[in-house]
Amino acid sequence: MSRILFILSTLLVLSAGALGQDVVELLDGRRVAGNITSETDDEIVLETKTGTRVIAVRDVRSIERRGAIADEFASRLQSLGKWDVEGYLELARWCTLKEHGEGARRCYQIVIGIDPDHRVAREELGFRRYDEEWLSDRDYKFAIGWVEIEGELVSPEVAEKLRMGWVYLDGEWVEPVPDTARPRERPTRPQREEPREEPDAQEQSLERLRFPRTLKETYAGLKEVLAGVGHKEAEAGFSEPQIRSVRLLNAYRFLTGVPHDVVLDAEHIRYAQAGAQLCERIGRLDHTPANPGMAEDAYQEGYKGTSSSNLAQGVALPAAVDMWMDDSDASNIDRIGHRRWCLNPRMAKTGFGISGSFTAMWAMDQGRSLSEETGPETIAFPAHGYMPVKYFSSTWAWNVSYDPARLSARLADLDIKVYPLPPGRLKSLKRRGEPLDLQDVAVETTGFGYGPAIIFRPVRYSIGKDCRYLVEISGLTRVGTEEPVELQYIVEFAR
Repeated sequence: MSRILFILSTLLVLSAGALGQDVVELLDGRRVAGNITSETDDEIVLETKTGTRVIAVRDVRSIERRGAIADEFASRLQSLGKWDVEGYLELARWCTLKEHGEGARRCYQIVIGIDPDHRVAREELGFRRYDEEWLSDRDYKFAIGWVEIEGELVSPEVAEKLRMGWVYLDGEWVEPVPDTARPRERPTRPQREEPREEPDAQEQSLERLRFPRTLKETYAGLKEVLAGVGHKEAEAGFSEPQIRSVRLLNAYRFLTGVPHDVVLDAEHIRYAQAGAQLCERIGRLDHTPANPGMAEDAYQEGYKGTSSSNLAQGVALPAAVDMWMDDSDASNIDRIGHRRWCLNPRMAKTGFGISGSFTAMWAMDQGRSLSEETGPETIAFPAHGYMPVKYFSSTWAWNVSYDPARLSARLADLDIKVYPLPPGRLKSLKRRGEPLDLQDVAVETTGFGYGPAIIFRPVRYSIGKDCRYLVEISGLTRVGTEEPVELQYIVEFAR
């Protein structure tokens, strides 16, 4: 079995290392969560979110080890039925009691996969209701008129005071000193500000960054893709979940500019279904499982499905496609392999399978021939141009996949910047302040999908209305000539 097949992993069920924390219960009833780094007969050293904590053994009532809790979490999760919303909510409450916030979050995400409008799960994940939509707290504040000043979101009232020069001091607003009380300075002739670029250079930059389609064309194209225009005949005979799933997959592909005419294939469906059934038989996600006692022919068919598919647990179709495109949990963000398979421009056919709480999508189709003339040099997600927020979340990773036959990149050489741009008509590339902070920066070079990927995740930013960002990535080189290559594109989120 190739290394690619072995490492193609969803790991949607959290591992013990990603999930667990040790919990020390004290005699006074308090509970301290963290990772135990050392123990003696007299004291326990615990690394917590707020720092190192040394606890005397005589003050300890009990210790819950993270391995045991993680095992119990995995067992409880696997025992739940596919649509058991109450079961997942109960498990989330159990995780909260055990101070496993990541486990609780995972359960609430599963509930949203079943019922996207579930109020409790949405609120527990920090979403807020606005205009018939669930928005993150940050996006909600932007929607009701809050503004960002020096990296902080403030209400319109506070923003107005700050613009007027008021200062918040010791819990009170302090009015600015009147102009009459300030010493007057001799006025000076205002200096003319020189443009940052020559007009022709500026026009060339904007032309290069021109969006591939207008907002109207973006929504019109999505409408056609989601309606299956031009593919109704090819979809005949397949189930509704299969059809909705492949259309959603094609919608993501349309936004990123790769071929969006992927069709369902009966053989791919057969293997994906066998893979989902094999996962249900063993009760877990596993791309290379041992035979659990099945007939050899059935096992081999299921094995082919598991080893060549994106897998998920606890999420139905077509919501599993959204989860594979997210791919930003702790066990996947370093490679986002499922997303890269979904956006592989060589894919021409696919198929989906579902058995119990397990879902599979045949991911390794290479049926579309591409050349340097027909294949993209790069694939960005979120996409260059207009990016409807229905197909993205501010918690998702950003990435740029590239053709390894044309481009090369090393993490040590890369300089990645994401700048906020002002709203309104794009007349220049004037940035709004400093570039965003980035986390989870990586270059992943194994063979997921089209090729290697540059991965990064901006923090403390919004994808609300009129939110526009300039991405600049330098440090790549042209294969064969070692010529430096700089990527530059704009993402504008749209509702």
